[in-house]
Amino acid sequence: MINYIGAAVCHNIPERTLKLGDEYLPVCARCAGIYMGIVSTFIYLFIRKRLTGSKPPGLFFVCASVFGMTALMIDGLSSYLGLRESGNLLRLITGISAGSVLPVFFLLAHNFDAQKTGSAIIKKTREYFIILLIPLTIGVFIYNDAFLPRIAVSIFICAGIVAAPVFLSLMIMKILFRGLKIKTRMIFSVLFSVFAIVVSNFIQAIIS
Repeated sequence: MINYIGAAVCHNIPERTLKLGDEYLPVCARCAGIYMGIVSTFIYLFIRKRLTGSKPPGLFFVCASVFGMTALMIDGLSSYLGLRESGNLLRLITGISAGSVLPVFFLLAHNFDAQKTGSAIIKKTREYFIILLIPLTIGVFIYNDAFLPRIAVSIFICAGIVAAPVFLSLMIMKILFRGLKIKTRMIFSVLFSVFAIVVSNFIQAIIS
């Protein structure tokens, strides 16, 4: 099941995928960084009770986020076009730098209401570095093939894979179906995420 979820979003090229012990992770290094970053930030914001925040983050956070996403795109595109060869460490780091900030903008898009004064999702500049700490720490252990259980790390990554389409669906449903209760939107969003994973694997099976 873990490999099935990973295959829905990633090419799984062995030389671009990190290993724990003798087994590869379910996604490549770049995807691992992205999805570890996503789920880590959601966990942090949940613990800090910021999931209902609706105020945009400060200028530093926005600029750092743009830098991280730009680094990911440059690394990925230049490698894809054959202009240079990237390494798994760089793929992992740029993935984390981009993935870790995505939940903040997901939540901002979902919660923002111009007619209401909400609370901040990110309140202090140092929180940018805090949300990077967990995935970077895990990433260091993975890259050095430390004694982390592959199943636990894989589940952590897959949680991010499932969470991304859930929140994308929530944003779309809030725009199109404002009358639906949040619990109903959440149920449909989870079903959409599962459906998207199944369809993606089905299409890849046909193509291959």
